[in-house]
Amino acid sequence: MQVITETGNEWKVTDAVAPVVDIAGRCWKLDEVMEAVNNAKDLISGELGGDLESDFGNLIVNATAVILENPERVDFDFVVSKCYSTDPNEVRDWWSW
Repeated sequence: MQVITETGNEWKVTDAVAPVVDIAGRCWKLDEVMEAVNNAKDLISGELGGDLESDFGNLIVNATAVILENPERVDFDFVVSKCYSTDPNEVRDWWSW
């Protein structure tokens, strides 16, 4: 697959090496989107006092990656099966104090 991107005032055609997302008229590679999601999680966590609910934040980041790669299959159990080596019910229990 080829991707057309704008660099300054130039358009460039390149081979896509990763899935691409079009956001606000710019093409983003999946790794760039995930870097932005991770940076947003870290920014908010840092502003709110450090490592608050890091499991929850990491679960959101992981779910984002799975949803971007598998938009047709979006449910909690599938996300957990792709990202964790544990049962989805165990992950649910992380917040059942």
